Amino acid sequence: MCVVTILARPIAGVRSEHGEGPVYDPLTDELLWVDIPAGLVNVARLGPGFEHVRSYATGDVVSAVVPRRDPADGWVVASRHGFSALDRSGVVTAIAEPEHTADRMNDGKCDPFGGFWAGSMGPEGTASLYRLAPDGTCRTALAGVTTSNGLAWRDPEHVYYVDTPTRRVDLLTVTPNGAVTDRRPAFAVPAELGLPDGLTIDVDGRLWVALWGGGAVACFAPDGTVLTTVDVDAAQVSCCTFAGPDLATLVITTSQESYTPGRSAAEPWSGHLFLADVGARGLPPYRFG
Repeated sequence: MCVVTILARPIAGVRSEHGEGPVYDPLTDELLWVDIPAGLVNVARLGPGFEHVRSYATGDVVSAVVPRRDPADGWVVASRHGFSALDRSGVVTAIAEPEHTADRMNDGKCDPFGGFWAGSMGPEGTASLYRLAPDGTCRTALAGVTTSNGLAWRDPEHVYYVDTPTRRVDLLTVTPNGAVTDRRPAFAVPAELGLPDGLTIDVDGRLWVALWGGGAVACFAPDGTVLTTVDVDAAQVSCCTFAGPDLATLVITTSQESYTPGRSAAEPWSGHLFLADVGARGLPPYRFG
């Protein structure tokens, strides 16, 4: 099979140390993403161009952001030890802090029932995947993981999941209240492509996986066949999502985490957003609550 290759275009203006977690809110036409170590939640609009609207400083690391049911209420974020609310005035309020063993929280998304799933990262086997319920209670969905990363719901009972060091995309069977009843490999990501990081799913059930160290996003069929690669002029590709009114623009976050000043200068687009027209459409995000 011939693999299609597409070139992503970089967006100047906002350079993150470690960009992550892009999410597009169709109710407000806002694109959000985070800069994890800087503790920033960035807000932009795509429109006919790209407009950076605002950056919220949360005061600590922030690794994921999801919209609330009512856009006027702001967002919920994955913070260093758990979950916090971020309102539109910039006030951060802790909701639950279940994580005190691993280094910090990492990627996350909401499920169809209004719960926010986010995992942590740390030394091998010390991290977990959590679900924050709409009522603010938190449960451990998976323990014994290392670098909890991408999530994408295939349907209400099945979610694709990445624990990066496994070099796999797994399929979890889950209940509405966040219990994982089965975990099995969906497909392996070939080592030469890079490490699987964040991901998103399109309307046809194909998975778009960010490849950390691989300078690309790859589109996989559910059986693991590589269909498309999106080349990104940055080695550390962290996550992706579909955005815009028709959810047809792939937005990609990248990182310059752990770069020396020399490498940062030599790879000037690392840490920037990238956009790509990939001939696919995404799905609107599930909302917290």
